[in-house]
Amino acid sequence: DFVMVGIFLGISSLIRLQAIFILITIILFIILHREKISRKISFLAILLLVFVILFGPQIWYNLTVHGTFLDSEPRVYILDLSKFYTEDWHNSLENLDNPNLISIITLDPDLFLKNYLYNLFYHNLDRIFYFSSLDNLSIIPFVPFVGILFCIIGLIYFVKNRHEYLNFLPLLLLPPIYLFFISIIPVYRSYHLLPIWMPLVILYSVFFVKVLPDFYLILVNRFKKNTNINKNAITIICIILLVVSNI
Repeated sequence: DFVMVGIFLGISSLIRLQAIFILITIILFIILHREKISRKISFLAILLLVFVILFGPQIWYNLTVHGTFLDSEPRVYILDLSKFYTEDWHNSLENLDNPNLISIITLDPDLFLKNYLYNLFYHNLDRIFYFSSLDNLSIIPFVPFVGILFCIIGLIYFVKNRHEYLNFLPLLLLPPIYLFFISIIPVYRSYHLLPIWMPLVILYSVFFVKVLPDFYLILVNRFKKNTNINKNAITIICIILLVVSNI
C-alpha cells in the first residue's frame, strides 16, 4: 500500500507541489498509528524511498539549473497580493538579492506576521467557506456560513466515532497543516485550496449520510403520535438542506 501511495504522491508532486502536504499528513499518520516502532520505520522508509525516486529528479533539476530547491518564489505573490504593506517594505522586498522565505520574514517580522494571520484566519478561509467572495470552493457557495455548520457537525460525529473512520485520519490532518503553510501567501485562486476541499467533502458526507438520517429518525419518533403533517414537514426540511448544499 505504501509503495502505491509513494508512487501516486511522487507523480502528483511533479504536477502540483500541493501533493507534498498530503505526504506530510501520511507521515504523521504513520508516526501516530498504533504499530511497533520497527514497522513504523519500515513503512516510512518504503514511502519516502519510492517518493524520492520519483520526485528526486525534479529537485535535482531545480538545484542544478535554477539553484533552488523548488522552482517557485513566494516573493511574487507576497508583493502583489499582501493586504498590509508599506512603501519601504515593498521596495526592500522587491530589491532583495536572495528572496528566500527566511529573508522575507526577517525583512519585517511584524508586518509579515500581520499578513500571515490575516491570510490564515480570514482571506484563505474565505476561498473555502465564502465570507465575501463568490470565487470559492464552498459546497454551499451562495449561503455563507451554512457550510461551516455542516462541516463542524460532521467533525463532531467523526471524533465520537473515530474508530469507524481511522483510515480517513491523514486527510483530516491535511486542512490545518496545509493552511498553516499556504497562508504564507494570500491565495488568489480557489483551486489552490483543493487539498483542503477533499477532507471537507468527507465531513459533509458524514453529516448527510450519518448525522442527518439519525436526526430525522429522532424527530419522526418524537412526532409519531401526531399527524403526518409533522413528518412531512421534517422530510421537507431535510430535502431543502440537501438541495441547498448542492447549489
